Amino acid sequence: MKSTVELQVIPIGSGVSVRQEISRVVELLEAYDFIIETHASGTNIEGELAEILTTVEKIHAVAGGHGERSEGR
Repeated sequence: MKSTVELQVIPIGSGVSVRQEISRVVELLEAYDFIIETHASGTNIEGELAEILTTVEKIHAVAGGHGERSEGR
């Protein structure tokens, strides 16, 4: 089922700048066949709902510190 989702990730405990964490989230999203549009308060994602929800779980794991981390962390 095609869907549009707005995702907002707030990495709590990351300090003042969350640029690295948000960049990693965008990298994860770009690896899929989604239509994405980032904006000041989140990211709009268009694609298959099941795939979006699976990806959100991965994002939660990474942003929450339970998954892969980007280099330098």
